[in-house]
Amino acid sequence: MQYNNILIVRLSAIGDIVMASGLISALKARYPEAKLSWLAEPAGATLLQQNPLLDEVILWPRNEWQKVRKAQGIIALLKQVNSFKQQLASRQFDLVLDAQGLLKSGLLAWLSGAQYKVGINSREGSQWLMNKVVTSPWSADISSEYRAAAKFFGAPEAAFQYSLIASNETQQHTEALLLEHTQGQPYVVFCPFTTRAQKHWVDGHWHELYKQVNQSICAHIIILGGPSDIAHSERLEKQMPGIINLTGKTTLLECSEIIRGAKGVIGVDTGLTHMAMAHHTPVIALFGSTLPYENTFNPNGRVLSDKLACSPCKRRPTCEARFDCMVGLTPQRVSSALGEVL
Repeated sequence: MQYNNILIVRLSAIGDIVMASGLISALKARYPEAKLSWLAEPAGATLLQQNPLLDEVILWPRNEWQKVRKAQGIIALLKQVNSFKQQLASRQFDLVLDAQGLLKSGLLAWLSGAQYKVGINSREGSQWLMNKVVTSPWSADISSEYRAAAKFFGAPEAAFQYSLIASNETQQHTEALLLEHTQGQPYVVFCPFTTRAQKHWVDGHWHELYKQVNQSICAHIIILGGPSDIAHSERLEKQMPGIINLTGKTTLLECSEIIRGAKGVIGVDTGLTHMAMAHHTPVIALFGSTLPYENTFNPNGRVLSDKLACSPCKRRPTCEARFDCMVGLTPQRVSSALGEVL
């Protein structure tokens, strides 16, 4: 079947939007004449707004809706929802792909008024709002569920290519920033920050790894993160003399460009690490309580994970905050692994 106006719904999180971005090129290859839009929360939308393959990036004003409900009540919120529904319906989508599979994303897909609605692993009741659900059991392959959706629509397998595209202006600004801090020399990137404690590596391990990388692999090391990570980055910085701390000082696309040009990247289960995988930058991913993938499709990308009896525990750690699965990934192992992929 031919579609002319397609909407992808993947609201968050950053890493998931990175992993789902391959749908852009895949759907463009399958439906080259179709208009393609993406619905996301503002934070994730910043990764997409400079992408020339997308005709429109639509913002879901989640925070505004929460404020309206709190200040004005449910009736005012429903008016906001109805207004947003009308805005989506006016675009006349004939296909919507809910790439998140949750109730909130399914409801937004339904609100779009699209003729045909497809969900990926839809749950929480969203499956009842779809015309079709693409079921993709967990696989060791990176982005397996999104690749399954691309295959469902008949896109060539090779067409699934991650799409993190920055404008010329963003690229030039990033190049100037790197020139200021590295004088044009090679650099390694550390990505230590993530959302949950059990996904973090040990701070002491970062300190030791910094010494090893700085002495034997690369003189310039950059630490990246978001505004909420600044305090943590400053604690790490005190133990890493000479590190280039850009935490909270770049946009997401600037982070992406920094990672794209890095000699190597080391990171935990976080969106920035997944960017390195997407760019085929040499990268070591440190996974413990989570194991989003093992097969990276990046010839220079490697996952370190010990697969203890209790891992991956995801959101239910049983180790009484010892986080043995991350402690066991020693700095020497990580440094050696990085050296092997460079």
